[in-house]
Amino acid sequence: MDIIHGHWLFPAGYVASKLQKPYVLTAYGIELFLAKNNILLRRFLKPSVEGADRIFAISKNTASRTHELYPSAKTRITRLGFSPLKSKGQDAERNENTLLYVGRLVKRKGVEYLLKAIKHLERRIPIELMIVGDGPERKNLESLVHDLKLQKVTFYGFIPQNHLKSFYQRASVFVLPAVTDPTGDTEGLGVVLLEAMSVGVPVIASNVGGITDIIADRKTGLLVEEKNSLQLAETIEILLRDEELRSRLVSSATQLVHSEFSWERIAKIILKEYETILDSKGA
Repeated sequence: MDIIHGHWLFPAGYVASKLQKPYVLTAYGIELFLAKNNILLRRFLKPSVEGADRIFAISKNTASRTHELYPSAKTRITRLGFSPLKSKGQDAERNENTLLYVGRLVKRKGVEYLLKAIKHLERRIPIELMIVGDGPERKNLESLVHDLKLQKVTFYGFIPQNHLKSFYQRASVFVLPAVTDPTGDTEGLGVVLLEAMSVGVPVIASNVGGITDIIADRKTGLLVEEKNSLQLAETIEILLRDEELRSRLVSSATQLVHSEFSWERIAKIILKEYETILDSKGA
């Protein structure tokens, strides 16, 4: 064993730092959020984070948060790789005016703002929303659907990975209305955006966290202000009504997924970093 690669700064980072070998760590974001809000954890992680030969951050936002807490950390942005979705059965047909959300039903995903946007949209355009995923906010969101008297919102709950592709294929637009929640937590990257892009679905998301590593506004998708349901509704309507814009975004997004987020590309970057570290130590 020449080098150790720990995924997550804790507990893997702490363990790696004790094994007397060169080591690198991957920061995913949630551990930085926890450390920022817990001074004891922040101090506990400091030796292992700043002692790592490299910290791989999955997004610019994660790299920035790492540097904010641990200025001496040797941070390198590597992002996450993406593997194309595999599915069982036949491909599904694209439905008209159908929105899709996939992800945990927690505060930082901002699904409540998507539901409020649907209320604005229903007055002008017939629309359907598919919500895939589960979590502690589900009951609150179902109550909000009832209170808003939304007609075509369906909660599908947890769907296995090999059945997700058919949901993406049925969607006209994918929406990730992420927010920075009351505790300061937000989206680390947004792999669901890559999943949607790979299946040819145009995407809309909030301008927060690591999302901007994936979406360049009006190039690979559309960005909106977080918690702004009216702007989200207007942006969804623009995209649903503009076929040329959808086509252009999908083309650029598909190219981005294959060129920047392939596991082959990212593996080469990481292997090169391993070699550089080992060379510097004369290993």
